[in-house]
Amino acid sequence: AIMDVTARKSAEEAMRDNEQRYRHLFHHMPIAMFQLDARELAKLFRELRAQGVTDLRAYLGRNPDFLHRAMDALVVNEVNDRSVQMFGARDSSELAGSLTRYWRVSPEAFQRGLETRFRGERIFQEETKVATLDGRVIDVLCTSARLGRADELEISLVSFMDITERARVQAVLRPLHANFANDPPIPMPQTI
Repeated sequence: AIMDVTARKSAEEAMRDNEQRYRHLFHHMPIAMFQLDARELAKLFRELRAQGVTDLRAYLGRNPDFLHRAMDALVVNEVNDRSVQMFGARDSSELAGSLTRYWRVSPEAFQRGLETRFRGERIFQEETKVATLDGRVIDVLCTSARLGRADELEISLVSFMDITERARVQAVLRPLHANFANDPPIPMPQTI
């Protein structure tokens, strides 16, 4: 029996090309990127839905420990070179594992992202603070882009853009703007 496998081979080659393109983009982006294994979180979400939970915020209000379970359920399994630099790691393996250590300084931001994921929203973006491995706390623009239903998604991508310097400048300018707004207006000279 002879079988024409040209179409299958073309599809496999296209898939390899797409994977290579993704890997190149992921590793060479100028922002920190984490690829997360979300299978355990998807399982937790399915269990909550089976219990009739429709409002995650209300559920977290009654069960605050669930937030840490959710953090532990999202596992970093790949990062790019910029992540290693930004988070003060020696190599990518140091960043692998639970997300809990990064969100200890702003668990409320993680919760808001978790709620959007539970509702099935495809994008979450927020300026927040995260902890680094070398003990710093940095200001970041965190973006999570998701494909598929929240309880089925097995992989998630999260990016972090370091905005620490911008946040520092804004903190310096904020009181100056407030003082300027409270000063009486400067009289303009009369013209003839």
